[in-house]
Amino acid sequence: MADLDLDRRFRETERIPVRDLWAEIEIRPPGRPVPPSAGQRWAAGLVALAVAAAAVVFVIYVLSRHENPRPANPPSTWSRVPPDEAVFGPHAEMDAVASYGRTLVAVGYVDLTYHHGHQQGDAAAAMWTSRDGRVWHRIPAARLGRGVAYDVVGGPAGFVAVGQLSTTTDVPGSPNVSTGVVWTSPDGRAWTRLPDDPRVFGDSVMQAVAANGSGFVAVGERISASDASSAAAWTSPDGVTWGRATVATPDLPRGEEAAMTDVTVIGGRWVAVGFARGDSMRPEVWTSVDGSAWTAIPRIDAPPGFGFLRSLTTGPGGLVTVGFAEGKVAAKDAALGAWTSPDGLHWQAARTGGGMFEPHTSISRGDVFSIDSVTSGPAGFVAVGEDRGEAAVWTSPDGDSWTRTRSARVFQSAPSLGGSFVEMRGITAWDAGVVAVGFDAQGSVFPTPEQGAVWIYGPPNPSMAP
Repeated sequence: MADLDLDRRFRETERIPVRDLWAEIEIRPPGRPVPPSAGQRWAAGLVALAVAAAAVVFVIYVLSRHENPRPANPPSTWSRVPPDEAVFGPHAEMDAVASYGRTLVAVGYVDLTYHHGHQQGDAAAAMWTSRDGRVWHRIPAARLGRGVAYDVVGGPAGFVAVGQLSTTTDVPGSPNVSTGVVWTSPDGRAWTRLPDDPRVFGDSVMQAVAANGSGFVAVGERISASDASSAAAWTSPDGVTWGRATVATPDLPRGEEAAMTDVTVIGGRWVAVGFARGDSMRPEVWTSVDGSAWTAIPRIDAPPGFGFLRSLTTGPGGLVTVGFAEGKVAAKDAALGAWTSPDGLHWQAARTGGGMFEPHTSISRGDVFSIDSVTSGPAGFVAVGEDRGEAAVWTSPDGDSWTRTRSARVFQSAPSLGGSFVEMRGITAWDAGVVAVGFDAQGSVFPTPEQGAVWIYGPPNPSMAP
């Protein structure tokens, strides 16, 4: 049936006159557009309306961003942890700081005689720990014993600190008796002082300590019965068992002294810096492949009368060491300096920059200045010390060109303490910035520490003093 209907409709269509078919077709000249239908015109209107609405929204967004731009990350700045005598005092000095993981440890001492100096018999070791750099906890003195802690290093097995115990007598002409001291801690909170061992630590001062995957190396000086000193080093596989190293300074004239002040490791080679002293002081560098046998390298270039190298660090381009002229050099010759090395064997003096290496001709006799510590941070190298009674900071992107950070209130004595002498003694990289430690004191020539002090370079924090 369906086929019959289709056939019938087809035959009916065939009977439509041709003229009627042409009447249904509109002939248009070439190039003339076909007018849209009603539905097409309605759709085009909707599209135009949507485009206009989007343009309005975009304009409002741009104007709002211009009037209320998104705040950028605040620039890093120096701030100081507020003084707290229960934590940082009384009469305490923070000399070094190190970090491992999220733990910071600072070490130093409490001057029980209220007299500034590292050769005092009545000095108790002091240590602090922090998880954020802002809130610090004091380690009870009873856990630490007598001594002065000069340096600390952290690693997977915990922390190791070194220093000295100096014993004085009332007998005129009797020399100080100094013994190297080592403390260990698994976490920076619980500390153990190693037993005194005269064979290993006797007649010695341990100034600095460093670590690598094979163990620890400490450096300092050995003091003879005549009070003359010679460079000294120690090694340990675990921070607990120590042995003396052999240190050679072949070009040291008879009667001269030498000491190591800092140590680090680069490319499997241990490098130590310090000084030699005869009629005047001069900087010295030693190297070792295993920490047990040390050799002095040829002297590095330094200005006449330049004192000694104080601190050493490793950065992306190699080593940087800093130092300063000895105190007895005439004020017009006093200078601070830095050197760089790719391997610890070849050294080059840094370029003059920021007033750091030029003679401090404006310093009068009796003024005190120093550069005490250097570290490699996120933006380059940072060195700290003291200049004319306030904490001082120098920065460098490469260890070669340096700039002095401008004097600011944060580098001066805290208002609540009213001191007259502030010094940054140690510094370490931390988080996205650095942490520095030192002390706030009264006096200038022989400052008496009032409290230890902590500074942080990083994003501003409302709870800390700018």
